[in-house]
Amino acid sequence: MALSENASTSSEQSPSTTAAGGANQVRVRAYNERLVLSHVRRNSGVSKAEIARLTGLSAQTVSVIMRALEKDGLLIRGKPVRGRVGQPSVPMHLNPDAVLSFGVKIGRRSADLVLMDFVGKIRLNRHLTYPYPNPTEILAFLLDKIAELEQQLSPSQRNAIAGVGIAAPFELWNWAREVGAPEGAMEAWRGFDLQAEVAARVSYPVYLQNDATSACGAELVFGVGPRYPDFVFLHRLLHRRRYRAQFLGVRRPHRNRGRNRPAAGAQQAWRDPAAAGDRLDLRARTPAARARHRPAAALV
Repeated sequence: MALSENASTSSEQSPSTTAAGGANQVRVRAYNERLVLSHVRRNSGVSKAEIARLTGLSAQTVSVIMRALEKDGLLIRGKPVRGRVGQPSVPMHLNPDAVLSFGVKIGRRSADLVLMDFVGKIRLNRHLTYPYPNPTEILAFLLDKIAELEQQLSPSQRNAIAGVGIAAPFELWNWAREVGAPEGAMEAWRGFDLQAEVAARVSYPVYLQNDATSACGAELVFGVGPRYPDFVFLHRLLHRRRYRAQFLGVRRPHRNRGRNRPAAGAQQAWRDPAAAGDRLDLRARTPAARARHRPAAALV
């Protein structure tokens, strides 16, 4: 979600010309809404005037967008800050309860299920350990624990769940030697579509991503990533004194660079939802907006 703050001051630029600034055309309002949410997440307590400066949008456009996001429950107001010249500044924050999501991590030795809120705080979690990953066992764990966690939520909280995101190594059958699985045991993963199996049994959208890519994205959003314009992420596994590593590079959009490109020899691992087109519609996950918006097509 992190964006470059070198926004253009032009009021008529589109996402195709700069990924850092916003646009005032009606057809890109959804893009501007995601852009505003991204900046509020990175700068909790930011005012409307500061958002206008960061995005390059007009003050009027920012005011309209933030009022709509507040009405839909995605933003909440803080206490007005007084003592400065002019009207009191009103800090804005993401509403932690606006959107919830289930996150799943499938590892070589364990699996985790968490319920995360809109600001990235883990509300609930469950853990499973095993000598090696078995698809049938992991599927049963996920379905059982999702149902268990749902029972601890209020109706409004269950209604705010945007989906299930799964982070898992790809081609797990190739890890049999590394995890010490019996011969042929990991072959069960061949042809097993975990995303489809979970989606067929829960009422939420389900998304699958490589575990290294997910870890890089988490570092970009919740770790040290926001402090750097570019960085390289090393995801490694140590087993039996042997390393397996994957390098992923992240280069942020910059108005003077042209299009966003990964560093040489690295894989681009994360894109800002504000620049992801129609893949994400957070407003559709709130009760106030559900009647007017289609369901979300991707998770944060």
